[in-house]
Amino acid sequence: MTRAAPAPRGTRARRPGGPADADATPALLDRRLGAWLLDHALLGVVGVVAFAAAAQGVAVATAAAIAVVAVLLVWVLLAVDLGRTGATPGRRVVGVRVLDADTGRPLGVPRGLLRSTLLLPAVVPTAGAGATLLAWSAAGDTRRRAWHDRLVGSLAVDVRAARPAAAAQPTVITAPVPAPPEPPVDEPSVDEPPTVDLGRLGLAARVERHTRPWRLLVDTGEDIVLGSRTLLGRAPAPRADEPGGRLVALPSDDLSLATTHAVLEVAHDGVLTVADRGSAEGTYVVRGHAARRVAAEPLALEDGDVLRCGDRAMRVRRTG
Repeated sequence: MTRAAPAPRGTRARRPGGPADADATPALLDRRLGAWLLDHALLGVVGVVAFAAAAQGVAVATAAAIAVVAVLLVWVLLAVDLGRTGATPGRRVVGVRVLDADTGRPLGVPRGLLRSTLLLPAVVPTAGAGATLLAWSAAGDTRRRAWHDRLVGSLAVDVRAARPAAAAQPTVITAPVPAPPEPPVDEPSVDEPPTVDLGRLGLAARVERHTRPWRLLVDTGEDIVLGSRTLLGRAPAPRADEPGGRLVALPSDDLSLATTHAVLEVAHDGVLTVADRGSAEGTYVVRGHAARRVAAEPLALEDGDVLRCGDRAMRVRRTG
């Protein structure tokens, strides 16, 4: 039995029985910061509303104490929600989940409370400025895990990057491609056995292979028919020392898709290959339960493979 190759660092392959979010790539720091700001804005609103409601009938100090208790209560509820579901209101808005780094499942309430508690020394005494140190510690890790993530064993993942591969792919219906005409064969004479031009038959076989085009079904809804050479990215362009080709510009919400991210080429024998163009986020090929990071050397693709470039996912199909 052939074992699937392990998923490269920085990406996760689906685990049998695990949640769909375990397929997501590590969340970018700007999205994690957005979730943190939304959750703390919620805590601020709770504190202001509790203080305003209590200040009408009690002393200011008592109203402030009531507001602090209300904020702490909501903070505990957020930590419990994080441990049970891997999300909080802010994380649900931006599409981020915090899961166990090894199993891809929620942390559980005790570890969710511990992770939230570890954040307090970096946030409360410095009025949030200590979050900069957390971001710095995460930026130096290949899976963007800050020091509190490494202590607890958690990983913040991007749910939006996992959904395109897990969702059902659109069905492409194409008209059948007629077979190439058979080469004419001269009628043999009575004395002469029939002859077959093997060269012409080989040419017909090559033509038949090229009548089955490769297509790229992008999670944005685009259906791209691939030519001999295709460049993918936000604004792709060939290098000065290489041939051109079709330029396919794709949107990127978080700029994780590079300007020229990857190149796809169809060889003379019909084999489709992909190569990374030195992108920061990398190019990944997901085949079955295994994911593989693509280097600068071309990697052959198969029908049904899922190609991930930054926050874009696309499925490779061969029609005909």
